[in-house]
Amino acid sequence: MVTFYKHDIPDWMDGTEALDAETYRTYHVICQLIYLNEGPIANNEHGIAGRCRQHIHTYRRCLRTLTDLGKLRVEDGRIANDRAITELQAIDDNRTRAAHGGKKSAIVRAQKRNDENNSLKNNDPAQAALSKHSNIRDKTRLEETREEKKDAAPNGARSISDELPLGHDDGPRSVTTDPETDLFRRGREVLGKSAGGLISQLLKAKDGKVALARAAIEQASTKERPREYVGAVIRGQAPPTVVQP
Repeated sequence: MVTFYKHDIPDWMDGTEALDAETYRTYHVICQLIYLNEGPIANNEHGIAGRCRQHIHTYRRCLRTLTDLGKLRVEDGRIANDRAITELQAIDDNRTRAAHGGKKSAIVRAQKRNDENNSLKNNDPAQAALSKHSNIRDKTRLEETREEKKDAAPNGARSISDELPLGHDDGPRSVTTDPETDLFRRGREVLGKSAGGLISQLLKAKDGKVALARAAIEQASTKERPREYVGAVIRGQAPPTVVQP
């Protein structure tokens, strides 16, 4: 029985932000049971519904939603979650290493320390650990690049970047980006900085068509709760998205 496991908070939030409260609780309880059982669990509907404090029909609806989204799999009457299985395998590997006294890990750590020490002694920047001198080298290279651009410009013209001090950000610049990159940029403006997973789900729901996904995000920007609107679009519960000509 596993009572402690790695919980990747950003991944969990990105993967569950489109779920409603009941479906979220069902997903959370099932994942905990899979970890406690150290593997797929039997689909004991009444038992799991009771743990979720849900009616049996509500539990079935939530489970169906989670399987449709690919977050859970039901095979031969047992429920599995791919991420949980991966983490459980990592836990089992750690147990195996611990059973052997951790000798292999100790050797690897010692070798790594030895390599780093040799790199520092040999002044090998490709392998030595990062130090305060790294920033100085980076700034020097940036200055050299600017000088090369200035020399290559016609009549000694200077580019806009030459006029800006290091580390200065003068806001958005007129740089051409591909539509998908711009979709994620705009999506984070409307839905929040941690909305990468939600935007990916939206793009998938729109069959990879960036224009339709972008139109849905723009429509969401007019809503009081844009995240809920996008979640409804992903589940197919929102009105069809119309791309403006």
